[in-house]
Amino acid sequence: MSADDRPSLRAVSDEDTPRIESEDLLAKAAPGLPQQQPQKRADRSWLSALLGLALVAACLGYLYQEQRASEFETRASVLQTELEVARQDLLAHEDRIRVVRGHVDDLAGRVGLLQQVIEAEPE
Repeated sequence: MSADDRPSLRAVSDEDTPRIESEDLLAKAAPGLPQQQPQKRADRSWLSALLGLALVAACLGYLYQEQRASEFETRASVLQTELEVARQDLLAHEDRIRVVRGHVDDLAGRVGLLQQVIEAEPE
């Protein structure tokens, strides 16, 4: 292609661009439509703000629950330690009761022997 055969370049104007008929029909049918665009943006900004607040509230709730869970975990470990101490005390008490029962059985046996001796002696 020679330089003379090439089309010349020029700026495109609004007259050169074809208009879409549906845009014309839409503009004629709903003249208030462009006014709704700022309302949609405002609705979206409110929705974004609401979602942001919900996210912040969820994060704060999560942190609060984590703190409570940590406190409960600490309390549970303290109670577990107290329970182990109580179990050891109970086992020690049961051992003392066995010893006392042994002594009571021994004493009952001796009393029985003394009673036999008393009954066997003549008056």
